[in-house]
Amino acid sequence: MKCNPSRWLWGLIPIAMLTWGTFFRERPNVETDLTARAEDALSVAGQSWASVRLNGRDAIITGRAQKDGEAKAALDAVRAVWGIRTVQLKTDLAGAPTPSFGVGPGAEREFARGVAPKAIENAGVDAIRQADAEREALRQAQADASELKARQEAEAARVAQEEAEALRAKEAAAVELAAREAEEKARREAEAAAAQRARDMTQAALKAQRDAEAAELQAQRAAEEKAAREEAIAARDVADADAQIKAKQEADAAAARRAQRATQAALEAQREAEAGAAAVAPSQEDAEQKARLEALGREADRLRAEAEATAKRKAQEDAEQKARLEALAREADRLRAEAAAKAAADKARQEAEAAAAEETARRQAEAAAETARQEAEAAAAADKARQEAEAAAAKKAREEAERAARKTTEETKACEKRLADAAQRGVILFDWASDEIDRKSARTIGRLAEIIVSCPGSRVEVEGHTDAEGIPERNQPLSERRAQAVVDGLVAAGVPAERLTSVGYAAERPVATNDTQAGRAKNRRIEFRVFID
Repeated sequence: MKCNPSRWLWGLIPIAMLTWGTFFRERPNVETDLTARAEDALSVAGQSWASVRLNGRDAIITGRAQKDGEAKAALDAVRAVWGIRTVQLKTDLAGAPTPSFGVGPGAEREFARGVAPKAIENAGVDAIRQADAEREALRQAQADASELKARQEAEAARVAQEEAEALRAKEAAAVELAAREAEEKARREAEAAAAQRARDMTQAALKAQRDAEAAELQAQRAAEEKAAREEAIAARDVADADAQIKAKQEADAAAARRAQRATQAALEAQREAEAGAAAVAPSQEDAEQKARLEALGREADRLRAEAEATAKRKAQEDAEQKARLEALAREADRLRAEAAAKAAADKARQEAEAAAAEETARRQAEAAAETARQEAEAAAAADKARQEAEAAAAKKAREEAERAARKTTEETKACEKRLADAAQRGVILFDWASDEIDRKSARTIGRLAEIIVSCPGSRVEVEGHTDAEGIPERNQPLSERRAQAVVDGLVAAGVPAERLTSVGYAAERPVATNDTQAGRAKNRRIEFRVFID
């Protein structure tokens, strides 16, 4: 598992706060105890002339020594007290001229020059050494802070890059998923539309087929009904003709029978007359009888002629009636054949029309399905192209934003590094518990101003930090005033005021422990944070 320094560093904050609270709550008691034991040590050493004052665990010896060496003895006595961290000697020698000495820079350390009593000289050298150590500790603290800050920024950049890559992967996956879903949706919609159109066309074809079958059935029924009516009419005509023929035949038969009876009666009468004429001489009555017989013969001949004419006429009428019946039968057969042919033709035509309608519906359904498929493919392709264009535009915008962010981050880091390097090479000094910048810091302020001006489009936040010595009510405003003092110095050196802001964090953001002098020196610092617009 990777270690995230920012997490365990933040875990030190509550520990530091507990330590700070404990220290400042017990500080008055500690100072009182150390003062009492230091005064006892001075009394035991025979240096009652010296007075001691405690600031935390740092002691300051004041007073006037009567002899040379007493100041050194007082210094040793106080240093021997357990719990006192540093001892500063601020004494003078009775009857001795006021010492005058100065401090000059050397290659790697500071040197004291001038004439001073031995004890004071030692104290001055110790103070110089302490100042050297503090400056070295400050430089080291600034270097450590810059290194820690660089590590934190690198870790933050790595985490941000990983998050950006994960976000890009998620966005790409989301775009791809959306494209697949849109393509699948378009395909389903196209298939559903094609299926619906096919169903509609199939239903239309089935309806047309049913209508054609119904029309065919109706036409067939109409033809059958017409043929039946015509057959009934022909049958009725045939029956009427048969009845007429039968009636005429019966009438002719009756007439023939009457003629035959009349003829037979005439023949009987003639035979009787002939028989009577042969036996009896003719008389007037016989003549009359003969005349009647002759009249009867003539009547019989007439009746025979009429019977023969009637028979001949009957035969002719029978032939004509038979011819008419045969003609009616032929006409009925013709009508039936025409009705059957028409029904077959209508059925074939309707079947052909239904097949053509079904084929047309099938082709229309296939054409509609193909059109729907092409439209769906075109819509899917257009949607895919649009999504690809949007993805490309989003990717381009993201890359441009990342380039701009990298450029901004690089410019920010470059400016912050230059400011940190300049702050490390020089120092920004404040008097103890003061917000006034030492005059020796003017060169550093000027160099920082040049760097800020050379970073176009940048805003700089000046952060003031203190160690944990003292109380928060004093350290917080002190850190704010010191940060503002640096801002004022930068403005005086030519930096536009609108590009500068100040903030004080007091001891809230330590970069080292506050338990050692070197750690506290690292925590007493000024930092610069750069923002690129």
